[in-house]
Amino acid sequence: MANAKMFIVRGVPSADILAVVDLKNPNQSYDIGKAMRIGIEGIRVPQMGREGPEAPPEEEFGFEAREFVRKQVIGKQVKLVNARHVDQLKRDMGQVFYKDDAGNVKNLGEELVKEGLAEVSDHAVNKDRTGEDEYVRALAAAQVHAMETRSGQFSGLPCREKPNFRPEEYMLEEIAKELKGQKFKATVEAVFAGHSLRVYLPEPLNCYVSVQCSGVICDKKDFAPNPNDKGPKPSDADIALWSKMHSEARMFGERALNHKDIILRVEGLRYDSLVATIENMQGKLYQEELLKKGLATVFNPTVVMCSVRSKLKAAEDVAKAARAGRWANIPVTQKVTTGAGAAAAGAPAGNDFKGQVVQLQSADTLIIIDAANKEHRVCLANVRAGGSTDHLERIAQKAGEVGPPTFAKMTRKSGKEKGTNEQAEVVVYSNWYLESRDFMAKMVLGRDVNVKFEFLSGVASDTDKQENAAKGALTLPPRQNVTITMADSGKNPGEELIRAGWGVPMSTRDGQCDGYFGYCDAFEEAKKEGRGLHGKKKAQDTTVQDMARPNDSKGKAVLGQLQRAGAGQAGVPKLKAFVEFVLSPMRFKLYIPRQNAQISVNIAGIVSPMTPMPGSNDPTDPCAEEALAFSRKLMNQREVEVQVEHFHKGTFVGNVYLNGKNFAPQILAAGLATTEGQNMQSMSGKSEALEAEKQAQLAHVGIWGPNGGLPRRAAEAVERYEKRTFGKVSFQVGAPGVRVPITVTEAESATSFFYQTKEAKEKMVQINNILHQANLDQLPVPTEDKVKKDDCVAAKFSADGKWYRARVIRTSGKNVDVAFVDFGNRESTTIGSIRVHPTVNKTIPPQAVRGRLAFLHDLDAGEPGAMAALDEFGDFVDGREVTAAHEYTDGKQKYFTLRFGEQPVQAMLVKNGLSLVDLKVMENKDFEKPVSKLVALEKAAKQGRKGMWEVIRGDPRSYDDDHY
Repeated sequence: MANAKMFIVRGVPSADILAVVDLKNPNQSYDIGKAMRIGIEGIRVPQMGREGPEAPPEEEFGFEAREFVRKQVIGKQVKLVNARHVDQLKRDMGQVFYKDDAGNVKNLGEELVKEGLAEVSDHAVNKDRTGEDEYVRALAAAQVHAMETRSGQFSGLPCREKPNFRPEEYMLEEIAKELKGQKFKATVEAVFAGHSLRVYLPEPLNCYVSVQCSGVICDKKDFAPNPNDKGPKPSDADIALWSKMHSEARMFGERALNHKDIILRVEGLRYDSLVATIENMQGKLYQEELLKKGLATVFNPTVVMCSVRSKLKAAEDVAKAARAGRWANIPVTQKVTTGAGAAAAGAPAGNDFKGQVVQLQSADTLIIIDAANKEHRVCLANVRAGGSTDHLERIAQKAGEVGPPTFAKMTRKSGKEKGTNEQAEVVVYSNWYLESRDFMAKMVLGRDVNVKFEFLSGVASDTDKQENAAKGALTLPPRQNVTITMADSGKNPGEELIRAGWGVPMSTRDGQCDGYFGYCDAFEEAKKEGRGLHGKKKAQDTTVQDMARPNDSKGKAVLGQLQRAGAGQAGVPKLKAFVEFVLSPMRFKLYIPRQNAQISVNIAGIVSPMTPMPGSNDPTDPCAEEALAFSRKLMNQREVEVQVEHFHKGTFVGNVYLNGKNFAPQILAAGLATTEGQNMQSMSGKSEALEAEKQAQLAHVGIWGPNGGLPRRAAEAVERYEKRTFGKVSFQVGAPGVRVPITVTEAESATSFFYQTKEAKEKMVQINNILHQANLDQLPVPTEDKVKKDDCVAAKFSADGKWYRARVIRTSGKNVDVAFVDFGNRESTTIGSIRVHPTVNKTIPPQAVRGRLAFLHDLDAGEPGAMAALDEFGDFVDGREVTAAHEYTDGKQKYFTLRFGEQPVQAMLVKNGLSLVDLKVMENKDFEKPVSKLVALEKAAKQGRKGMWEVIRGDPRSYDDDHY
C-alpha cells in the first residue's frame, strides 16, 4: 500500500477520529486535546455528545459508532494508507486498516458502514463520479448491505438516551451509596493523572463521572509546598523527579486504561469524585501496578476505604525496597514517612523503650514511665478514641461538607449553677470519652508495654517559635506518636480499642505506622459486628460537677453532703470513687459517682516530697519524682474508696483506700512521705501509719536514705507548729460584768448573729412610719438598670408582705438578692418587690448590729455539726430578748456572752456537742475562768459522743492552716 504509516491507537474521541502514537515511539504520551490524530476518509459518522452548554447534541448512534471503533482498535496497531493532510482539520485523513481478533485485516471505514454506524460521505461520492475508486465502491456496497440487513441506523431500534455529563452532587452520593462494594463494567474516557480518571458508567446510569483510584495518589506536575507542612523543603532533585513521575504515571494510565473497558468497584466518595478500585478485563489491579513501579504512593484518606489495602501496602513496600520510580532518591536506611513530622525532628529509632502505663489522659494519649522512672507522654499513632461509624467516609470526603470529626473529648465549662447565681464549673465528656478510656484503662493501666516510636507531630517551625517568643507564648513540644504492644501478650492496644468499637483509624500527613491497615480492618470488623460506637446506642454527653477548687461556701456545703451520704455507716462514711488524676504524691483528683462530682482530696496526716510550683525558686524536694511515680503507679485511675474528713482552703482532706488498704501507710512504708503530727487527727489508722514510717526509717529507704531528706513543707510545718502563740493574741477586754438587754434578729451562723438594742427598737418605729408614708405599693417598679449592687432600696419581705429598708447584694436580670439592714437577714426576691425612693436613704444607720459568741470556735458551714449548731442556736435566740455581756473586741468585731436568765448560750451549745472552744482564747489569762468551764463541758460532750463528736475523731481546730 502506497504512503502507509503505522500507529498505536491510544484513544477514540469519536468514530472517525483516532488518537494515536507513532509505532516508532510507542511510549510517547499525549494530551487528550493536543494528541496526534488521524481521520477515516470517505465516511460520515454520527457525532457523540459533548459536555458544555454550547456543545452540539449527540446524534443518534453516535455513541454506538464510537463504541464499535473503540472495541475494534483501542491499544492495537493500525495502518493509515493513502493519507492526505487536511490543514483545516490539522490531521491526516486516509483509509485505516486493522486486524480483528481472528487476525483478519479489516478496513475500519468499510466495517463502520457495514454495521450501519456510518454513511458514505457526499465528498467521497462527488470525488468518484466515474465509479472507478475501489474504496468508494466498497463503501457504497457496505452501505447497501447495512440497509438490507437493517443494521445500526437503519434498524429502527432506539439508541442510547442523552447521557448525563455532570451528575449533581446528590446523584453522586446516591451512586456511591447504592453501588458501594459492587463490581461492574465501565469505560475509561480520559486519564487526567495516574490516579484520576473520567469514566463512563453504562446504562441504566448512563453518565460520566470523575473517579479517583482508591488508596493511591500520584505526584503533581507542578509541585507547590504545603503552607501547613512544618518540615524541611524538598530539594530541586526531588521536585524534578516528582514532575517526571507525574508524566510517567499518566502515560502508564493512558496505555493501560484510556478508552478501555474496566471492572470498577465503588468504594466511596471524595469531593465530587467516586473512589473506586480499578481492574482491567484480565483481572489485574491497576493501583497495585502503579505502586509496584513507584509511580504512586499509598494515600491515607482513601486507602481506608479500599477493600484491597493490604495489597497496596505490600506493593508500595516492593517499590521502596527496589527504590523504583519516585523512591529513587530515598536512602535505603531512611524511614519513609508521608509528611514533615519525623523528618523535621530527625527522631532516631533509639526512641523505642519499655515501660509501664501509669496514666491515661484519654484512651489515645498515655503517660508511660520507663525503667529510669522518666515520664513519657505519648499518643497512639494513627489511632483516635471515639469517632463515628461513618469515620472512613468522613476522612475521605471534604471536611467542610461533612462537619468536624467527632472524636472523644473532655471539655471544661463554666456558668451559673442551676437555680442560683453561683458560678458552677463542669466537665463534659463527649463522644465516647469515658467508654473508650475505661476500656483502655482495663487493658493497659499499671501493666508493662513495649513502645515503638513511629513519628512526631505538632513540630513547630523556627518561624512559629520566634512568633511565640515575641508574644510571650509557650511553644509546645512535639507529640511522640508510638505503637505500643503488651509485654506479656503482644497485643496492640490501639488495634484492640478500634476492634472493640471505641476508636477509629486516623490518617495524618505526619506519618503512618505499620499497623495502620490492621486498624482499618479492625474498624470494619467492629462496624460489621455493631460494637461500641457502631451499635444502636448514640453517643451522649456526660456532665460532671467540677469541685476540684470550690470556694469556701460551696466546698463546705459539698462536705456536708459527702459526710451525710453513707447511710448506715458509723462515723465518716466511705464512698466509692475513681482516681481521675494523681496531682501530686499526696493529692488525688477523684470522681465520686454518688454525687456526680469531681473533687481534689489531700491525704490526711502526711507530707510527701514535692516539686516546686511553676515560677517558684524553691528547690525540688529529695525523692519528689520517685514519690510521684509511686503514687501514679499505685493509684492512678483506679477504683477506690474515700473518707472525706473536712474541707480547708479549697481542698478536701481525708483518707483513700485501694482494695480496702489505706494509701497513707503504703507511701509511708516506701519512705516517700512522713507523718505530720499536728495534722494526724483526721487520719485513719494512725498507729499503722506511724509503724510504717518507723520501718522505713530503720530500712533507710526513700527520704530516710543517704540521698533523701525531710520534705521542705514538712520542716516548715513543724517550725510553724512550734512557734504557735495562741496566748499572745491581743484582745481588748470589754465589760463582762455589764449585762445589756438585746433582741437577736437573725442567727447568721452557729456563733454569729445580728441584734437590736432597746434604742434601736424605738428607732424602728420612726423608720416604719417613714416607709408607710411613702406609699411604696403605688410607686412604679424600677427598671433593671436602676437597681444596682450596694444600692439602698425598700424591699417587700415575703414572710409578712411589708416594706423594709434593704441593701442590694446581687442582681441577675429580674432577680435581686437583698439584705435587710435593720434586721440582718437576707432574701432572694424579684425586681417587682423593690422600690427606689428618696426617703429610703443612709441618713438613719442600720439598726441591726453583728455580734459573735465569745470564746467559741467559729464552725464553718461545711464542718460536721455546723448546721445542727446553727439550728439550735437559732432556736435559743432568734427573735428573743436576751442579755448580752461584752467580753472582748477583736479588731472591729465585738464578742458577747448571751444568757437566758443565768444560763450562757455558749455553755448550752458546747454541752450538747454543737460547738468548740476557740484555741486563740484558751491561753489568755483574762478569760481563764469562763474558758475553763467551757473546756470541761467540751470534754464531757466528746466522751459522750454528743453532736459533732459522733462523726469527728480528731480536732479540726488544730489543723495547720498553711499546709495545703
